[in-house]
Amino acid sequence: MRSRTTLIGPGWLRAVPWVVLALGLGITALEVTGNRRIARQIHQLRSEQAHTSVNAALLDQLEHPAALLQSLGALAEGTGNGQGFTAELDRIRHGNSFLEEGQPVAWMGMDAAGRPILLGHHRKEGNPSQSLEAWEKVLSQPQVRRVLERSRDEGRPLLSDPIRERISSDVPGGSSLLLVMPIYASGDKAIFTTASRREALQGWLALPLPVEALVDGALRTSQFQINEPVDIQLFRGERPQSEALIYDSTGGQPPAAMSGSLVRPLEAFGSRWLLGTRLAWGDRDTTGLEPWPRVLAAGLLLTGLMTALTHRLMVLDRRRQQALEQVRLSAEAFRQIQEGVVIADPDGRRRIVNAAYCRMLGAEEGELLRADGRLLDHADTSRTGTEAIWQEVRSSGRWEGEI
Repeated sequence: MRSRTTLIGPGWLRAVPWVVLALGLGITALEVTGNRRIARQIHQLRSEQAHTSVNAALLDQLEHPAALLQSLGALAEGTGNGQGFTAELDRIRHGNSFLEEGQPVAWMGMDAAGRPILLGHHRKEGNPSQSLEAWEKVLSQPQVRRVLERSRDEGRPLLSDPIRERISSDVPGGSSLLLVMPIYASGDKAIFTTASRREALQGWLALPLPVEALVDGALRTSQFQINEPVDIQLFRGERPQSEALIYDSTGGQPPAAMSGSLVRPLEAFGSRWLLGTRLAWGDRDTTGLEPWPRVLAAGLLLTGLMTALTHRLMVLDRRRQQALEQVRLSAEAFRQIQEGVVIADPDGRRRIVNAAYCRMLGAEEGELLRADGRLLDHADTSRTGTEAIWQEVRSSGRWEGEI
């Protein structure tokens, strides 16, 4: 039969295990909260890094064609007409690597009615009619006229609004941007005003840029830098609306999925966009990746162990106190009993005597408990014999008689 010891004593003592439990849970909660806050901060920093990387890579993707147009612009100013420029482009393509075969660069102008017209273009070998047909479709877009007029009056390269119609293999459809750069006649006149720019204008160099190719190139560059996949949504204008979405790598999720602090404006060559970025792993269950679940599990386990250990130590201490109390009571009863009682070791040396025994022998306790004091000292054992008494004790474990 097992006995169960319960914790008894003052109320504050019984509450100690619960205090340990409360403290452990509180510390665990603080650790988990702090750990999750740190994890969110780290995730935010990684998201900021990803957004900055994509932003810079996208601008870099636009700088390359702009530099190409600037290089060609210097040649265009010297040719003076579209046919000469077309022949010059063909010669440049065969002798230089910066103008790829089939890259649809064009020299554009405006007719008397203010409509954009093609003055010369870099043809794709083998199918010039298809290239001409593609450019005619580009020139028919109203956003092209608007960007040409703005570029002429501002005197700088500009990007058009997206051209969504399918054009041809030369100018990929879906969403393309037209990068245009005005060409002015060289001369002594200063070209600083809108009027002087309109007077000196020779035409524009234009280069269609597929949005998908631009963003894909930026994604490859940024993902190499941050070593983590990134989702992108690119909006034309200043609001993340479905009708303004021109690029989406999120698998058709609504624009609201990218709303938040990482949808920020991006301006390049006179165009304002909203660039939304998100770490591709951000929507996944990261319970196994974040450290806070392990902190929670370890904290709860340690709290349980500390609570159980505290309770066990208090139970053992209570048992020790009860045992000491029993010893104290037994010692007190031994002292107060009216019959003489003496306890000796196996060699017969006296170890404990009570007051009645001292009175019976007429001796002090200290005298009876001296180092060489024996149990049968002061006893008349002549009738039985001391050795006989001890022999009986050793053989049967007891002796009973009167001396």
